[in-house]
Amino acid sequence: MQKTIMKQLINEALRLGATQAKLIPISSIVVDERVRLKCLVPLCNKYNQHLMCPPHLPSVEEFQKSLKNYSKALFVQLAFEKEGIISKAEMGRYAISLHKIIHQLERKHFL
Repeated sequence: MQKTIMKQLINEALRLGATQAKLIPISSIVVDERVRLKCLVPLCNKYNQHLMCPPHLPSVEEFQKSLKNYSKALFVQLAFEKEGIISKAEMGRYAISLHKIIHQLERKHFL
């Protein structure tokens, strides 16, 4: 049953516009504090302005601990349609598209 649900979510992600979607083992996820440091040194001019950015996120330790409650994760990729430098506006559109896909997948799985 679980495999069927995951297969449905993968197919749904692709239908919604994801370039790729697959299950990955939690053990393959590396949580590195250096990623969070990129927000702090030098201090990002968007720091404390977005709910998906520090300081509104759990600490690295909290996130690592929460991952231990799962065995697999659904990896969803949305590839850029062009090469080279992407403007902030384009990046924003891609980010919104990815967030919409993830939101719809979470909703479908919850229901």
